[in-house]
Amino acid sequence: MNLDITLCNSFCSLDEQTLLNFPPFYTEQINLNILHSQLESWHRIIASNATLIASKFLHITDTQCMDAPFTNVAINRNINRYFLVLIIEYLIEQKLALWLEPLSDLTMKNIFMTLVKDTNAMSTLYIKHMEFRDNLRTMDKNTEKLKDSNYYQIEQLKLTRNNYFKCQIKDTRAALYPIPIDKLCEELKEFAKLLCLYDNVETVYNLFYSPLGHKYKFHRLPDEHITYLVSILVHNKWATIILPPSVKNNIEYNQNIKNLGIRFI
Repeated sequence: MNLDITLCNSFCSLDEQTLLNFPPFYTEQINLNILHSQLESWHRIIASNATLIASKFLHITDTQCMDAPFTNVAINRNINRYFLVLIIEYLIEQKLALWLEPLSDLTMKNIFMTLVKDTNAMSTLYIKHMEFRDNLRTMDKNTEKLKDSNYYQIEQLKLTRNNYFKCQIKDTRAALYPIPIDKLCEELKEFAKLLCLYDNVETVYNLFYSPLGHKYKFHRLPDEHITYLVSILVHNKWATIILPPSVKNNIEYNQNIKNLGIRFI
């Protein structure tokens, strides 16, 4: 019991660098109170390094993650895939991450071919993500029985994680964002105002790669991250997608999200 209290206090009180050099931090703890503190600490560390982490997507194809800060060669510790999925699920709850699995199923070619008929189809990707998560959360009928638990959120996340692995997904791919996604979209709206994009059609490329730059370094985001953000903007009716003639006339060969036109509403 004393060890549990010590670990819990350690995860809550230690600074980032000390935590990353603390071996137990890389192992999923059994005690739910400790695990909650551990997830909170990982949330804190990822948030403080979010701009760097968000410059690429997490792609884990084997049993472990070798990307910083999830590994520490100096102390020979790293997070295994099982624990990492739980951390990602926790980050999704905080609106700091999205699963990229739906993007694998819904290829850019499919998205662009659909856009020819309906430009609102861009919202489909975000809808697919929400459906993917809803399926993970509803596959286990025992979830409802945990509502009276003091650690309902953690237990639910663990069940969701278990359902994720039941799907037998070989490649774990996730997008991490520097701030909650809804706030990031608000930032994009304000940035569009700064660029005088309202009521004007501009390319997605110019929005994310503006010479003016942005504090969250949108230009560093991988295409997958940008695709999701555009999908959310359309889904929330904050923007509409315009298919430029140069894209529409060469749809088979021009399927880059950056070439789409976007108009903020």
